Amino acid sequence: MIRISLILLSILLVGTTQAQQRRVDGIIRSLRDPASKQVLVVAHRGDWRNAPENSLLAIEYAIEKGVDVVEIDLKKSKDGVLILMHDQTIDRTTSGKGKPEDYTWAELQQLTLKNPHGAPTRQRIPTFEQCMLAAKGRVMINVDKGYDYFQEAYAVLEKIGTVDHAIIKSSEPYEKVKAENGNLLSNKQLAYMPIVDLGKPNAATMLRDYEQKLNPVAVEVVSPPTVRCCAPTTNLFRKTTAGSGTIACGRALTPATTMSAAWKNASPKRGGAGSWRTEPLLSRPTAPPS
Repeated sequence: MIRISLILLSILLVGTTQAQQRRVDGIIRSLRDPASKQVLVVAHRGDWRNAPENSLLAIEYAIEKGVDVVEIDLKKSKDGVLILMHDQTIDRTTSGKGKPEDYTWAELQQLTLKNPHGAPTRQRIPTFEQCMLAAKGRVMINVDKGYDYFQEAYAVLEKIGTVDHAIIKSSEPYEKVKAENGNLLSNKQLAYMPIVDLGKPNAATMLRDYEQKLNPVAVEVVSPPTVRCCAPTTNLFRKTTAGSGTIACGRALTPATTMSAAWKNASPKRGGAGSWRTEPLLSRPTAPPS
């Protein structure tokens, strides 16, 4: 009887692992398939309304709610450990004061994270490695503020075997990113997502360069104040018909036509050529600072 129970338990554990792996594989396939109609839901810094932002608990809660992608931010400790942290200082989100790079990893572990209302919790600052271990086989991770640490972050992804789980991004032009991180752009498993601000003069050039030279699976489009067809708290993620996708947060919008329409009219008017459509996914009445 004991042997039969152990066999059944092993089968259940293997089945659970396979199901989790299938889930993230489906998310990755949807992201990379231009014909996919699937809308992928992105949780900004995890489920920060019910747990401290950028915490392992916030990631777990977001996964439990069925999100497809969790957005996180990176900083580095004094002794070179990549941690999850959004602000330039630890004042707002932890029990400590100052900059994260002024503390060693061991010292940061003596601090606790605050909840959305600023109250203390038992949660600690997680490392990027811990984040990716929690996400492995379950959800994709969108690395937001972390361009300065791309190479180190990539080393972590390789170590854990989660290169295909990650979306890395920056607002830098293609040529700069290629010069500084060309080895990452050439890895087809890793999803790179440029951030393009439509309010800037170089928006059309950036879009054209990335589309022609990289053809990224995703583009984050930031709208200028003149293009505001949605609430400031709208999150969305949808494919374009040009073979790229778009993740947009805050006041960002996603193209209803193609990428080419976007660079023909970098500041489209509602309903006109290069118009934009939004689909609210996760409304946040009081979001953390962007």
